[in-house]
Amino acid sequence: MDAVEEALVHIAREREKAEDARVVSSRRSADWLDVRSPGILAALRSTDAGERPAGGWSTFLRDKARATPAPSASPSAA
Repeated sequence: MDAVEEALVHIAREREKAEDARVVSSRRSADWLDVRSPGILAALRSTDAGERPAGGWSTFLRDKARATPAPSASPSAA
């Protein structure tokens, strides 16, 4: 467990260097992905691990969100 703690401390310190990066739980990350449109998910899959898109993530995702329709409500939500 010491290695896990050391890794998290390292990640948190690196996070302080990047203003548009966040450290979140796996659950929160999965919840965020669940509500993304298929277009945004495809755009995210088009990037390499560790790659920062030109203009930053906010611009990259905003541009992709404009280009794709929002997901419709699921039948179970009705």
